[in-house]
Amino acid sequence: MLTRLLSLLGALLTLLTAAAVLALATRAPPPPASAPAGTSLPAPAAGGEPADSGAATGLKALAPRLLALATNPRLDWLRELGARLRPDGFRLTDTRFTLADTPLGETVTVVLDELRLRPARAGWRADVAGHLAGGPRVGFDGVAALDAGGATDGLRLVLRRVDLGGLLRRVAPELVVDAAGTASVVVTAALADGRLAGDLAATLRLAEGGRLRLRGMAEALPITTLEAAVRPGAGDGLAIERLALTSPAFELAARGELGPERVRLVLGADDVDVTWAPALWPAGVADGARDWVTANVTAGRITRLDLRLDLDREDLARDVLRADALYGEARVDDAEIHYLRPMPPAVGTDATARFDGDRLTFDVARGEAAGVEVTGGEIVVRDYADPATVERLEVTLDGRGRVQAMLALTDHEPLTLASRKGLPVADSAGSGSFVVRVGLPLLQDVELEAVDLAVDGRFTDVRLPGLAAGRDLTDADFELQATADMVRASGHGRVDGVPLELGFEAEGERETLTARGEVEAGRLQDLGAPPLPVEGTVGLDATLVTTADTTRDELRLDVGAAEIEVPELGIWKPRGVAGTVEARVVETAAGVDVERLAVSWPGAEIEGSARLDAAGRLQALRLDPLRVSGTDLSITGTRDDARLALRIRGARLDLAPVTGGAGGEAADDGDDGAAVDWREQAPLTVELAIDEVVAGGDGAVVDLTGRLSTDRERLRRVVLNAGLRPGGGTVRGRLEPTEAGGRFTLTTDDAGALTSALNLTRAVRGGLLEFGGTLTAQRPRLAFEGEVAASDFVLSGAPPVVRVLAAAPATAELADDELAVARFTSPITLDGGLLTLGDALLIASNLAVRTSGEIDLGEGRLDLRGNLAPVQGVNRFIGNLPLIGALLQGSRGAGAFALSFRVAGPWGDPTVNVNPLSVITPGVLRDLFAGAEMRPPRVPHDDD
Repeated sequence: MLTRLLSLLGALLTLLTAAAVLALATRAPPPPASAPAGTSLPAPAAGGEPADSGAATGLKALAPRLLALATNPRLDWLRELGARLRPDGFRLTDTRFTLADTPLGETVTVVLDELRLRPARAGWRADVAGHLAGGPRVGFDGVAALDAGGATDGLRLVLRRVDLGGLLRRVAPELVVDAAGTASVVVTAALADGRLAGDLAATLRLAEGGRLRLRGMAEALPITTLEAAVRPGAGDGLAIERLALTSPAFELAARGELGPERVRLVLGADDVDVTWAPALWPAGVADGARDWVTANVTAGRITRLDLRLDLDREDLARDVLRADALYGEARVDDAEIHYLRPMPPAVGTDATARFDGDRLTFDVARGEAAGVEVTGGEIVVRDYADPATVERLEVTLDGRGRVQAMLALTDHEPLTLASRKGLPVADSAGSGSFVVRVGLPLLQDVELEAVDLAVDGRFTDVRLPGLAAGRDLTDADFELQATADMVRASGHGRVDGVPLELGFEAEGERETLTARGEVEAGRLQDLGAPPLPVEGTVGLDATLVTTADTTRDELRLDVGAAEIEVPELGIWKPRGVAGTVEARVVETAAGVDVERLAVSWPGAEIEGSARLDAAGRLQALRLDPLRVSGTDLSITGTRDDARLALRIRGARLDLAPVTGGAGGEAADDGDDGAAVDWREQAPLTVELAIDEVVAGGDGAVVDLTGRLSTDRERLRRVVLNAGLRPGGGTVRGRLEPTEAGGRFTLTTDDAGALTSALNLTRAVRGGLLEFGGTLTAQRPRLAFEGEVAASDFVLSGAPPVVRVLAAAPATAELADDELAVARFTSPITLDGGLLTLGDALLIASNLAVRTSGEIDLGEGRLDLRGNLAPVQGVNRFIGNLPLIGALLQGSRGAGAFALSFRVAGPWGDPTVNVNPLSVITPGVLRDLFAGAEMRPPRVPHDDD
């Protein structure tokens, strides 16, 4: 366009030169006041003949010479003509010149409404006004100066009030869409010695305001001033020495070179509103980046813009510029940049934009988004050079701020990252720094799955309520990595106040929480563990994995520095003994699977698994092995319909922790004799097959087999069979349901072996035992009524009855460490922990005892009262006396001499009180031992 404009100005300059020559040539006779209309002059052409101009006499003959002179590089003729110029000048009006074969490639008709040529101090001055005929009207009026004196000659043409819109539409109709305004044009040429001494130059100035819209621009630019200085360049090119454009929105300056082989432009602008950037951006050059900038950079100022355009011959033949033909840099201040709508934009952004090849890069210096500070980063639009490739936006931002603000930002649509990953926003706290990366295709509608998101951060003093398996995370310092479908964090903090090393990972629907640390055993409950019999420090290593329908827990406790004590089971692990507890639990909507349970330390080894349904009812159980405190068993269980069947098998069951061990006391479980509440349990069947049962005594129950069953209310049926060691005796137990509750029996042919094996007492040797009764209640306390009967056994080790004999002088000689008992019977009731003896009778070889009272099993105390009567000695002597013996002796010769006593206090060391008086009480003791069979006992021997 500028080349054609310069050519047109050159044609006008030629016309003015010819006009000056005509004025000089017609000096005599004087010309008329005005020349006739329609005067024409052909454009200079080698060998051409000038057309008839219709001028004054001699013009036709002079025309060929004048044209030759005008096109001659030497203009010495101007000096010759200048001397003959009339003092009052020369004037033409309403004159038309037709120029054929102009550089415009067409015939141009110039209409001079008025041309006045008059002498000036250093040559001539021409005032001109006119227009171009044909096509869009291009009007002009101006001044031309022709210097023809001295050593240097020069030409200068000034055109004022040129119609810019008409001119540009005339010379560049394919480029200009809209233009308006009035311009001035100055054309200069320097001559020396009649020769062209410099380039022909033109300056265009638009000073009154206008508008300009080139093809590819979204809208017309308002123009306040427009100045351009051009000159011929290399070859047929045009050099733009200066181009300055100002508008209400920006100021633009350019320089460069325009030619048929190459176009090079360097453009600079200051203080441009970013909303005008698309208007300056040519269509067809990186349209995707252009559209993205238009839509997403919605506010700010371009404080400095530098662009370079570099095109070669092939580029000039294309309809669309190649992407790397335009490159440059812009400084943007206080911009508002959207990156993933409808998320809050980055505002107050300072950045440097670089346009190079197929990349548009924003180097961000600072900014802020929804309360999160941006400290640096990069925004890139790339891949727009290849039409077959979808352009992409890539954002990398460094920032810092409050954790709550950052979580709130990631929780905006379309990410909703915090909500989808269960990250609490409202009550969160802490601060940190981060790097966020976002990549997405520049499409009209972008699915979230097509968005690449990555966040790396470091955070301190963080509080996230309910994050760790529903528990509060506080005082946390951690590092975070996150993507659109993954969150990973690691660091340390407090979970419900417990200090731990923590890890968290959420990917898709899978979340993993890890916790490690040294924890005081008492704080394990703060983490959700049940009360554990552990004291000291525990090494915790836990992993919780949650998916859409499954929760998996893996737990490992290092209990080497802790003490574990379960007296009821005889479990004790001191501090300093290595040990571990491990568990793997899977929870689903269907229930809970304990896939693995493992306990290990010297003296304890437990491996097992279990399955519970959704209601928490045991469905399956396996403990194999179960080795602890002398017990070596395996337990398996399965549920059949509503009933749970357990099988307990193994080599050994040690009941010493329950019975108190060898010579010890049974552990007090603190439940005061409360029974199991079967309402909370499933109906149960248990099958037993145990080689040996020990309880800390001298013997054992061997080859135990049996079966028991319960319903939801009570123990229903029991059948037990076993042998005894030593001695080879047997024991049988049975419980049968009755309407009242249940009838039970227990029989053995070696009561001493049974009581010793069960560690009840070592004071009994031998004997037959029958114990039967009725269960009246199993809840809330165990209660029964029954009767015990034993015969032919020996009491040894100074039992309480011997201590009663020793306490009275009259019977001291009867006190012996062993007491052979022929028979013992007693009604007995149990209510919770209180055992009551109704009217117990013991018949030994040399005495008989009746007693009653209570034994508190929970407290381990007894309170018995009764009477004791020797069978041998005094009673037997008196009974043999004639008449007197019959009088004093009671029925069936039971005796007439008795002692009253009371035994009360702790079970192991009671207090014995005996009436010291020996009393002969005729008739009073008549029925003292009524019903007792006075036969010599069968004394068992050790080899029995």
